[in-house]
Amino acid sequence: MDGEAMDAFVLKATSFQCTSGNCVQISDAGLTLSFGQRADQHQTSRVHFSDRCPPVGSTLEMEVDHLLKWNMIGKSIRYDMDVSQMGCRCMAGLSFLGMPNPTSQCPLKYCDAIQGQGCDANCMQMDLFAGNNEYMKTSVKASKAGGGPALCGKVPTYRSFGPHRKIDTTGKFNFVTSFCNDTSESSISRIEMDLTSGGSTETFFQTMTEETEFCNASTAIRDVSHQMNATGMVLSIVSDSWLEDASDGCLGNDKHCNLAGFSISNMQIFSAHDLCKFERNFAVSVV
Repeated sequence: MDGEAMDAFVLKATSFQCTSGNCVQISDAGLTLSFGQRADQHQTSRVHFSDRCPPVGSTLEMEVDHLLKWNMIGKSIRYDMDVSQMGCRCMAGLSFLGMPNPTSQCPLKYCDAIQGQGCDANCMQMDLFAGNNEYMKTSVKASKAGGGPALCGKVPTYRSFGPHRKIDTTGKFNFVTSFCNDTSESSISRIEMDLTSGGSTETFFQTMTEETEFCNASTAIRDVSHQMNATGMVLSIVSDSWLEDASDGCLGNDKHCNLAGFSISNMQIFSAHDLCKFERNFAVSVV
């Protein structure tokens, strides 16, 4: 991973056997991270980034303090995605998480916005991407202190259905997500996402001020800002099953995930100054 003068090593959260070879492989001199085909519906493959390659005899518990954390306020993250083989009910996911949580029972003290998954812990979560070759979305999720999660799901939600839309998720496409800090150097004022595939580019803009009976997104983004300023957040990449696309009308609702893999490459973290320089009020153009 380039940017921030950090050398990043891939740290597998757990070790699973896939149908062919290892679940996660690194190629192109460290520039491409590939998730292989999964063996079953209940298998999850997840990686984080570390500041070192774990020495012989090290355990996951010993590596917790070496997890790389980023304060993304005023910064952008760029990467290429290839989810062309992942059908409905499969998910490639990237998130910034407030882990490690010392109370977590999961490897590397994993946590996210949902308390459960055997971890018995929750923490701040900001999704960059969740999707497959038919659906994709971003969202902000905030955990409720001392209780269950208060989720700001699908804020915002963007979909691409492949070749009939400008952004074609049946081939490789590029993401740039910027965490703009127009009003204060220490807080995120808006999140802007640029997606490019082929010769087409779509820009999505979100001020994160939506408030509903179930979600206060401005509070969530404020809490994420506090987390980033205090400790930074860990980048987590996952291959998993996904039900939300099915609930939104995924073709073949009765079908299982096809267990295919995906790849992410050319990841960079850099200053968002030029991308956030001008206030851009773009409406969502992919529906």
